[in-house]
Amino acid sequence: MLIDKDLELSGKQVVTASAPSEKVIDTVVAGEAIPNEILNVLCVEAAVGGTVKVDLETSDVEDFSSKEVALSSKEFADGDLKAGNEVIKVRLPKGLKRYIRLMYTIGGTLTAGKFSAFINND
Repeated sequence: MLIDKDLELSGKQVVTASAPSEKVIDTVVAGEAIPNEILNVLCVEAAVGGTVKVDLETSDVEDFSSKEVALSSKEFADGDLKAGNEVIKVRLPKGLKRYIRLMYTIGGTLTAGKFSAFINND
């Protein structure tokens, strides 16, 4: 699978505390700038000791001072977060604003965990 670096949100990002994705994607225009694309979130190092919820956030401004949640995952327990597991694979929703990023929200005390996330048409 080829991954376009311009469509990567997290590249083996360590997630042990609640945080946004390492990168923000600028779609240049709001709406259907990246139609029919798939959001993929992979656990690349097992998460241990807590839970992880992933939100796809969208905003008209790059600093996300004003944002909306476009998609929300369930809360994944550490047993669901083994290395190599595909956590999310879902088509991007319609009506996204110009900027998109992920927000990883941690429950409990996560002592390990790395995630990669990207958008592609696969």
